[in-house]
Amino acid sequence: QINVGIMIAEQVIDALEDREVRNAANMPRLDPETRKEVGPFIRLADELGQFCAQLIKGNVEKIEIQCQGDITRFDVSPITVGALRGALSTVMPDTVNFVNAQFLAEMQGLKVESSSSSEATGFTNLVKVILTAGENTLSASGTIFEGQEISRIVGVDDYVIEARPYGNILAVRNKDQPGVVGLVGTVLAKNGINISDMSLGSNKAKKISLEIINVDRPVPAEVIKELKSNEPIIAARAITIR
Repeated sequence: QINVGIMIAEQVIDALEDREVRNAANMPRLDPETRKEVGPFIRLADELGQFCAQLIKGNVEKIEIQCQGDITRFDVSPITVGALRGALSTVMPDTVNFVNAQFLAEMQGLKVESSSSSEATGFTNLVKVILTAGENTLSASGTIFEGQEISRIVGVDDYVIEARPYGNILAVRNKDQPGVVGLVGTVLAKNGINISDMSLGSNKAKKISLEIINVDRPVPAEVIKELKSNEPIIAARAITIR
């Protein structure tokens, strides 16, 4: 995934160096070192944008991107572009790219805010994407673990998790009680859907749990409906990250 991030950064630079590319003037130029260090976080922000946009209810009106940690030594504005591309790709997958994402966000009337801090509590680097849709707000934080060269979602709202942000995902919120994880697994197995990974977070104060489940294929609407028909299940959503 590190190499993918670097490739994305290189594609952004290649586009910027083409004077005929429309709207590229708003994109920053990156030196080779910045390209290497920031590239993986552009991809991470893209993944977080896709994740949040598919999980939140309603039409997104505002996107906020926060960059924290050592990565802020570099120009992190392309990370904002990554988050925009990811969020917009859920509604215009064949149109948005890393060059026109800012322009399309403006055309959609989205309010975009970004901030950075050299401190990242608990992590060397952290990227947080926050979406607002009407009265609903949803956030996801992610990092890239040093030495492992892999991205992870490490927080969703006030849930602490460690989930893989790629491929087909099932997100489930449920009452924090015994047997629910087994129930979800049973429903998926009955419908021929294999689980490849699972991360569980719990809000003890609200007594609600969140499961982020990586599965081998998209979860059909009828399976989502079946899951939600069970009393402990509060919400279930199928997500695909490309």
